[in-house]
Amino acid sequence: MFAHDVPGRGSKLRHLLRITYQEATLDWSQSLIFVITLLSNETEVIAVVVLFSKRLLKCSQINSPRDMAASSIHRCLYIMEVGHSPESIVCLNAATGELHKQWHITDEGRNLAVDQCTGNVVLMCAKEIVEYDHNGQMIRTVLMPGDGMDMLWQAVPVRHNQFVISQVGCDINFCTIV
Repeated sequence: MFAHDVPGRGSKLRHLLRITYQEATLDWSQSLIFVITLLSNETEVIAVVVLFSKRLLKCSQINSPRDMAASSIHRCLYIMEVGHSPESIVCLNAATGELHKQWHITDEGRNLAVDQCTGNVVLMCAKEIVEYDHNGQMIRTVLMPGDGMDMLWQAVPVRHNQFVISQVGCDINFCTIV
């Protein structure tokens, strides 16, 4: 589930995005929400201020999206596609929906994030974080320590070379990785 507070529109937006088979990401610089639906190749673009569907992006490379993240630096949308083997990350132009780039990932990806300072794509995998540049070139891999680092779900860049890692289970636990 996804819920973010939007000034003046928080409860309406939370209600809109409480559907469990959808995932959304925000690009506050353009006041847009991008919504993907499981087993669909469409990405709905919603204007945050008035909450109406602004446009619909279609991409034949997307059949079963798992997660997405928006980059205001490169004005693109990264979507993790899990419907094909191997899994891949699809990069779309956020304005037109045109395919910019697609690259395969080697490990089972959990969730995506974008470093809003560098524009790099951060992929959380089962036991590692993989960082890519905006063209899909792998920059580095950060291996997770084995002790107590189970059920990793998302890595969010917070500072240069630091991530906040979320774990799933009975409770959500956070730890900072340097």
